[in-house]
Amino acid sequence: MSRPSPIATLVLAACLLATGCGSEPGAPDIGQPAPATTSGGPSRPVLDEATARRIQDAQQVMLSGLPEQVHATLGDLLERSDVPADAQFVAGSAAYELQRYGEAVERLAAAVRDDPERYLPNSSALGFAHHKLGDFDAARAAFEAVIEADDEKYKAHYGLGLVALSLGDVDAARPHLERCLELRSTYLKGRFAMARLLEMEGRTDDALAQVSTVVSEWPGHDEALFLMARLLQAQGREDEAEQVMARRNAVYAAKEQLAGLGVQLGTKTDGPLLRLQMVEIQMSIGDVREARQMLASARTLYPDDPALAAAWARLTGDR
Repeated sequence: MSRPSPIATLVLAACLLATGCGSEPGAPDIGQPAPATTSGGPSRPVLDEATARRIQDAQQVMLSGLPEQVHATLGDLLERSDVPADAQFVAGSAAYELQRYGEAVERLAAAVRDDPERYLPNSSALGFAHHKLGDFDAARAAFEAVIEADDEKYKAHYGLGLVALSLGDVDAARPHLERCLELRSTYLKGRFAMARLLEMEGRTDDALAQVSTVVSEWPGHDEALFLMARLLQAQGREDEAEQVMARRNAVYAAKEQLAGLGVQLGTKTDGPLLRLQMVEIQMSIGDVREARQMLASARTLYPDDPALAAAWARLTGDR
């Protein structure tokens, strides 16, 4: 085989970066939880202080990167006949992160229904959960409702573009993806979707430029690597395509391993060693930001663990 090409070298070098990516590569597509309140309002019941505190604790757990701990924190609050919208939203956000999309739809929809003023503008995850379940009409309706409430929600525009791409409707996808990138030019999921659109239009060079940007900043994006390999092959650059595809296959295998370990989070087999193993896999494929988030959440759970402290020092230089 010939020596690595410039593009393949770019892919491999990006995996060695020790800084975070430029656009929340692995960040959840969820809204910021609104603070629980005891004040009530036109459409929300007054919460007693103990209930409000429990919801605030669950929100903090979620923001600490521990979605698997949210349901345990809320406890029997989720079994009430009148679950507060605040609890529904944080539990639905956690369910989305844990890929329990049916539960996410149920809880996020309840939060939006019970408190639309606070939660409708932040409910893009409801659309993404519908999309994951293959209900494109419901996904489109959810994203349109978010945009009607606030046209500057870039993830909702991305979501509408994603739905249109899923249906093969390039003309419908383009304005929303363009609006998404106008609002947040560094949003890598939007750039990847635009690369897919450009490929569908037969604009191989432009698609390759877009997806190269994604891969350079998000080296663990296996779908972007797959698309890059396909575009290189379409240009007749077989050696480069082969190198990128080999990288994609390694990333995909690592993601499969991560998924297998991830189901143990929050169970009896959870612990510092499990989370360290996941961090090491994330680092091996260049997902530095996700590794950092995983390590930070692990230190929240196990603040006195010396192996986690040592790993944090190696990753951040913070001793």
